[in-house]
Amino acid sequence: MTSAAGRWLRTNVRTAVWEILTLVSWAVLYLVALLGAMAAVIAIAGNWDPVVVTSGSMSPTLRAGDVIFIEERPDELLGQRSVITFERDGADGDLVTHRIFEVLSDHQSYVTKGDANPTVDSDPVRHDDVVGVGRMVVPFLGLPVVWSAQGNIGALVALAVLLFAALATSVASVIRTRTDHSADDSRFSSGDQRGISRVRLVVALMIGMQFFVQDSDFDLDIIGITRVHALVGSLVFLGAISLLANYRSRTAVGAVARRLATAELAGDTLVVVFFVAATGISGIGWVLMALPIIEAAIHFRLTGAFVHWMLMCGLTIGVFFWIQSSLGTPSSVVIEELGQLTDQLGVLLMVVIPGSYLAEQLLGDVLTQRRETEKAKARSRIMEQVTEAGHGVTRLGGQLFDALADSSLDLGFDVADAWIRTTADHWQLLASAGPANLQPPPPDAPGSALQPADLELAEVFIDGDDPDPEQSGALADSGTQTLVRITLSSVEDAYIVLRVATQRLSDDAASQIMALRMLCGQAAVALQNEQLLAELRETHAELQHQAMRDALTGLANRAQFVEWLGTSLAGESAGHRAHTVMFLDLNGFKAVNDRLGHLAGDDLLREVGGRLVAAVGNRGRVARLGGDEFTVLVDDSTGRHAAAEIADAIHLALAAPFDINGDQAAVGAAIGIAFIEPGLGASEILRRADTAMYSAKQSPGTWRTATYSAGLDVNARRREQLAVDFRTSLAQDQLTLAYQPILETATGRVAGAEALLRWSHWELGPVAAPLIVELAEMTGSVDELNAWVFATALSDVAACQLPTDSDFFVAVNVSPRELELPSLVANMRTAIERSGMPPSNVVVELSERIVALGHGESANVTGLTDLGLSLALDDFGEGQTSLGHLRTLPIRFLKLDRLFVEQADQSPADRTVLDSVVNLAHDLGFAVIAEGIETASQHEIVAGAGADLLQGYGLHRPMTIWDLSRLLTGPVPPAALLARTAQSVEGVG
Repeated sequence: MTSAAGRWLRTNVRTAVWEILTLVSWAVLYLVALLGAMAAVIAIAGNWDPVVVTSGSMSPTLRAGDVIFIEERPDELLGQRSVITFERDGADGDLVTHRIFEVLSDHQSYVTKGDANPTVDSDPVRHDDVVGVGRMVVPFLGLPVVWSAQGNIGALVALAVLLFAALATSVASVIRTRTDHSADDSRFSSGDQRGISRVRLVVALMIGMQFFVQDSDFDLDIIGITRVHALVGSLVFLGAISLLANYRSRTAVGAVARRLATAELAGDTLVVVFFVAATGISGIGWVLMALPIIEAAIHFRLTGAFVHWMLMCGLTIGVFFWIQSSLGTPSSVVIEELGQLTDQLGVLLMVVIPGSYLAEQLLGDVLTQRRETEKAKARSRIMEQVTEAGHGVTRLGGQLFDALADSSLDLGFDVADAWIRTTADHWQLLASAGPANLQPPPPDAPGSALQPADLELAEVFIDGDDPDPEQSGALADSGTQTLVRITLSSVEDAYIVLRVATQRLSDDAASQIMALRMLCGQAAVALQNEQLLAELRETHAELQHQAMRDALTGLANRAQFVEWLGTSLAGESAGHRAHTVMFLDLNGFKAVNDRLGHLAGDDLLREVGGRLVAAVGNRGRVARLGGDEFTVLVDDSTGRHAAAEIADAIHLALAAPFDINGDQAAVGAAIGIAFIEPGLGASEILRRADTAMYSAKQSPGTWRTATYSAGLDVNARRREQLAVDFRTSLAQDQLTLAYQPILETATGRVAGAEALLRWSHWELGPVAAPLIVELAEMTGSVDELNAWVFATALSDVAACQLPTDSDFFVAVNVSPRELELPSLVANMRTAIERSGMPPSNVVVELSERIVALGHGESANVTGLTDLGLSLALDDFGEGQTSLGHLRTLPIRFLKLDRLFVEQADQSPADRTVLDSVVNLAHDLGFAVIAEGIETASQHEIVAGAGADLLQGYGLHRPMTIWDLSRLLTGPVPPAALLARTAQSVEGVG
């Protein structure tokens, strides 16, 4: 069984047990009270003497403990089965009580016998010897007297305990019933009144029928009125009672309504008692006594019904005795009719009281449902009121607190104010509403609910019953009796609160406070929404700023620059109209970034941005498009001639070296200039400036600046077409490799060959290798080209069918962009596996960029060496690599730049430098390859310097793989022949 089911079962069992105990207790008390009231009425009305039966001599008609009422010697003759008391001859005054068995013919004597004695008394009893006649018996009323006479203390104690428990339970029931006066008041509803009115109408009809149909049953002569007067009087009286009931149900409430209801009940009771007493037991008028009992049950619940039944029974019996005695009715007839009347009243009790109990339960359920309905309606009204009041509160804006204070007054409070605490000792009033003479105590004062200890609570309630007299006294001094404070928002030491105060809460204070909480909840949500909206605005502004700013340099970004340009073209910014766009690309930045690292490159870009802003000044606005590209929007007020001046200023500003974390770096710029013309869009202008910049980048000189012209578009389109042609040629395997032999200095033997990329365009002819690599980068074909070069070079050399013990090597070049490829090592591994070329016979030539490797490039270098091939550092001597740093690089060959060879042939000092470099390379464990040898003197000098390997046009030009194969399989020329060959080709490019 679940806990919920267990609680439900326990609750219902307790309720059922309580109701049973209550009903039994009331029954016990009513039984005792009824028996006592019956005995009192009989004794008073009949003037008879009560006698307690102390033995069972007349059992079973009488029992010990019954009370029999004795009428003194009657004048009339008694009938059979009457109980008489007489004195037996010779009994010394003791009385005997027997029942009359037979009335003798002389009607002056009786034959008697005891109920417990089957033998008839032998001596008849004369009428004159009868002392008294037993008229009425009240059962059990004399039991305490019998127990006392017998000394049965246990029975007396048990009776006392039973009566006390019944009395206590009944009192508790009354207290529980009376706790909710509103529920009692709601009982006097119009629906209940309509039901009572209908029953009263039925009573009037029955009275009328009795008067007209059975008028002979009425005995009204004793009060001196006619039947017509009685009829009219009864109906008028009932009509007056109905009018009173109608007035009560419409206007009266509380105690007034209760008193009027009591008056109605009394009036209905008098009419019914008069009618029943007048008709006696011959008619059915006694049934009408159910009306007052039902009315009492409706107004005063089951307790009232019991009590009223007792009062009405006593009143009816008393009136009955009065009428019968006034009419001179014989006692025997009175006794007989009284017995029947008592039976009728008992039947009425047995029928009406249970019905009243069931009606009470039904009424309780109806009232409970009605109360719940009223509560639901009240909540609905509260919701409507709060919703209406909250319309202004939930609106975002500066009037939130004013609307909150005004709406609080609409809920029934006398004064309201809102406060904010920004620091521990500073409160600021946000809004207030209500009369000035009812303002609550100021913050931090007693009774304000804004003292430091109060702020730890979300809600504070102070009234005149507050246990702290200082708080309640301060509140009373402010002119209010109740104060409520609710926190709307709190962040660390900052608080926003609402206070309301009133001289008196409404009758439904709980609903009023609940409505205030709901209103504050709406205000708290509105406050959070407003704060959120402010944060969103701030965030939006920040994001807008970030969206238009370059995070690295703080300059405007591409989006901001395009917006500037679009606004200027639309003529929307008269103060910043532009006529020129300048596009800048840094020269040498990539080398600095590779040498010093990306962080240093970022520092360099920031320095460049600062110099550009200083050089342009107020003549234009600078932006960074991305990477090492910048743009300048030149203002119209400077004139077109200022573009060249600004370009020169930029070149001059960038000419000075940059100090980047202690390292010197030098960069220049290629600047493209495009003038704004009518009808051009922002994208077209930027394209023209970019085209001019590319043209400047291809031009010789240090300060490279170009202005856009239509001819540049032709070159650009030719370049774009060339990129398309290259992609087609690569896809159709129209690229080739040429192989330039590398000779061993000491023997002249061909030790290896460098694979050189060749592409002959069908219109332009041979295309330079650097341009081919650039076109591959433009078309995104770097990976495909790299895989093709590796596979072709290794498969070509493997096809030469060299001896298995040959140490001939093939060298392939890897560009900086290729060195970044994630697939570089996989391409080489695939080429080695498919060609069967030993990895030891493969050399990969890298540029000096290897000294500033990133993570991916370093992984590729390590991967290549792990394959077993060798690395060569190409073009050594350009100035980007220190000899000390070479010791940390996994390279085998050091390939001297041709500059060393050319200068050594012309100057003894340069020859000395050549000797020093070769010697140092040997000391570091590198083999030296000298390239660019074109004359015999150059060959002699380089050989004398100790270079290990030689390469150049003066020795062998690049050749096809077939020519290389024949060269490798032919005789090795002697050194003299090599020298003569070198002389014969002197001066050849």
